[in-house]
Amino acid sequence: MTYIDSSAYCNELQTYPLFVKPASVSTGIGIGKNNKARNRDELIQVIEEISQQHPTTSLLVEQFLSGREFTVGLIGTGADAQVIGVREFVFLKNNPKFQVDPTVPYTNMDPSLLEIDVYCHALKKSWSPNPQQLNLDMSDPVAQSVADVALKAWRVLGCRDGGRIDIRHNSLGVPNFMEVCRIISGPHLDNNEFHLGEPHCGAHSELV
Repeated sequence: MTYIDSSAYCNELQTYPLFVKPASVSTGIGIGKNNKARNRDELIQVIEEISQQHPTTSLLVEQFLSGREFTVGLIGTGADAQVIGVREFVFLKNNPKFQVDPTVPYTNMDPSLLEIDVYCHALKKSWSPNPQQLNLDMSDPVAQSVADVALKAWRVLGCRDGGRIDIRHNSLGVPNFMEVCRIISGPHLDNNEFHLGEPHCGAHSELV
């Protein structure tokens, strides 16, 4: 907590809830429903637990973004970069009346997974109905605002070729950058959201 109290962002980190996660792991490892801290005591507890689980990794403490979550597929480099699709992750805990896709053969119906409202490792490694994944129409103003933030972040960070950027709304509905995600290759390609651009740009083989 000494690092937080002496941080240049100390004032911003006085507003709860906060979210704690490992700074340098992928696929949601180290992230779950208990990463959210609603007060200082919970923050200390979360930091201690994650530090024990990932002792060699730095931790990232940030304001929790409580709104809708998206991932944005992009291809190209610099001025030639373009968005190929926006997908929303609809968490059933916050949207209990959302229609679950009846055509999907889900393999994990564990009810505890339905209580998670962040896209964590437990959800990414399971084929659970939570969250529902929805490809947005690019004429949707929400999709456009999310795509705009993602494209600006892609260019500012010097990203190239292809990948994804994860975005989440804050409590006011303002899209915030979360992270850049690489393209997963090999046998896991079908689990990679990069091909979410297929409805807009053709099949994955054509994108490649």
